[in-house]
Amino acid sequence: MLSLYESLEQHAADRDVKLYTASLPDPIRGLYFSCGDLHTITLSTALTTSAERVVVLAEELGHHHTTPINLFTAPAPLQRLYERRAAAWAANALIPLSRIIAAWEAGVRTPGELAEYLGTTEEFIVRALELHAARYGPATRVGDYLITFDLLHIREAS
Repeated sequence: MLSLYESLEQHAADRDVKLYTASLPDPIRGLYFSCGDLHTITLSTALTTSAERVVVLAEELGHHHTTPINLFTAPAPLQRLYERRAAAWAANALIPLSRIIAAWEAGVRTPGELAEYLGTTEEFIVRALELHAARYGPATRVGDYLITFDLLHIREAS
């Protein structure tokens, strides 16, 4: 079975996105570049943990799927819009509601535990929960569960 990072690598390869690592200026952790048929993601060599690499690769893949413009030359409001769309893509890819439920069933109760369970960073979990709340509202029902995103409360729905 592939690790989460390996599955993201495979996702990139299946879409002809080339992956590289390089020393990038701080605070840049990853870059997505697309020109014609050339699609590349460069991850910073400063990413020291597997969880950081997973999060940054997922967010850069989010740009591949959601960003049709050059963000380097775009006005700030458009930059924010497409950064949010890429982050939302990453949140949906790495933390779908079904994985939140599986984590709950495995005994996960805090964002830190969820990050460890899913192999991401806690910072990403907090952001992903905010993005899920923006998409689904403050709470959503999934089967027999009610997920409340603001504090990650999950309980069996009555």
